[in-house]
Amino acid sequence: MSWFDTPIILGFSAAQAWVFVAPLLAGFVAAIITHWLGIKRDKRNHRIQLEFEEKVAARQVRRDVLLGAYRKLDASEPQRLNHRNVSFDEAKHLLRQRAEAFADLNLFGNEELASQLEKLLEQSSNSYDTSIVMNSLRDALRKEFGLELTATRYKWLEIDPINPTKQETAK
Repeated sequence: MSWFDTPIILGFSAAQAWVFVAPLLAGFVAAIITHWLGIKRDKRNHRIQLEFEEKVAARQVRRDVLLGAYRKLDASEPQRLNHRNVSFDEAKHLLRQRAEAFADLNLFGNEELASQLEKLLEQSSNSYDTSIVMNSLRDALRKEFGLELTATRYKWLEIDPINPTKQETAK
């Protein structure tokens, strides 16, 4: 009889104990490996989720800034300012907004917008046509929002408020 068959604990031999302990040990090791792999998977999924949320947030910021730039440029179109009477302070404010919109386009715009903006700013005259930039910006925004592109070109629209005193005098 070998030591392996000799009763050691509570009348059980090492061979009998091994039959009982081996599955417990294998189950414990399997549980540890499964837990470790689960933690590794969860960390990877969490990292992927954070990266996705970061991209979504950055895209939302980009959309908001480009939309704001579009609105600022539209509100400060030179033709629009020539069409209506604006005070010096209001014109100065609109030109400041226009400069901010150009800076936003330069920072957040795609390569096409940046190059068109650069060409526009290199013009030495005091008046310039922003319709090309506005068309590109509108197309970029429609693409960002998942909308179909449109063949119509940018045109500014001015709606004059109705003056009630003029209507009454006309009657």
